[in-house]
Amino acid sequence: MKKERFVLVERGRQVDVDGEIFQECYPLEDGRVFIAACDLPPQKNSPVFYCPVSFPESQLFMDEHQHEIYLINDQQGIEKYGNAAYFVEESLYQKVRAAFEKEMAIPTLPVGRQK
Repeated sequence: MKKERFVLVERGRQVDVDGEIFQECYPLEDGRVFIAACDLPPQKNSPVFYCPVSFPESQLFMDEHQHEIYLINDQQGIEKYGNAAYFVEESLYQKVRAAFEKEMAIPTLPVGRQK
C-alpha cells in the first residue's frame, strides 16, 4: 500500500506566499506545517518527503527515533490518522519497516527426504 506524501515547510515563507489555502495541512507547534506533496508547486531542490504513520505501526519509531518524528496533534490530523500518529521521513520509514519485516520473518526449514 502506497503511503501519502507530505512536505514540511516554514509557515509564511512557502505556505502563504501565493495566498493559497491548502486543503490538507497539519501544523506543528513551532510554526512549521506539513502540506500534502501533491498540493505544492514544483520545487527547485528535491524536498524531503514524510508519510503519516498511525498506531500501532507508529510504535516502531518511538524508542530509537523519537527525535526524528513529528506527532500529528491537530484535530484534523487526529480525526484522519488517529491518536499516536506521526509524520515520519520516508527514508526512515522504509529503513525501519524493512528491519522490522526482516526481524519478523519466519525462517523456513529445508524439507528433508522422507524415509
